[in-house]
Amino acid sequence: MKFDNDDTVTGIHSAKLIMAIIAIILIVLLIATGLSDFLLRTTGIDQDWAIAIILLLYILFSGYFYLRRASYFSYNDEGKKIIIRYFLLRPFKAPKISIEVDKSEFYRFTIEKKFLRRELSIFVRNGNKVSRYPAISISSLTGKQLEQLVAALNSYVKGK
Repeated sequence: MKFDNDDTVTGIHSAKLIMAIIAIILIVLLIATGLSDFLLRTTGIDQDWAIAIILLLYILFSGYFYLRRASYFSYNDEGKKIIIRYFLLRPFKAPKISIEVDKSEFYRFTIEKKFLRRELSIFVRNGNKVSRYPAISISSLTGKQLEQLVAALNSYVKGK
């Protein structure tokens, strides 16, 4: 089976871009037009506070995806290995990680829910030793993709 969450990633990037454009347009309108005077008369909020509120809302919107650890995720188990590729959707240089596990070495996996995010941990067996890969954020997977991932990985769990 093979899948990725490219559509979700595109949607997140588009939403961030649209929110940035809206914030910039609102700030420009506040500065360049009489909108700030109207806002002050009707709500009592002056131009500086309005700009601060717009920026705060944009930072909160972007921070949600940062805290959630939104990421690109690709899964492929069609060969002799389970291949997982992912990278966090961060504004600055997020490392691109690839995990390749021989199906014969795959031992088990866990999915933990922490605050706003879900994380996948993969365990492999090398002889008598069990090793754990660093946790991978899977918060950006849809419900269907999560079900596919769990079903696929369950088929490789040893000692069910």
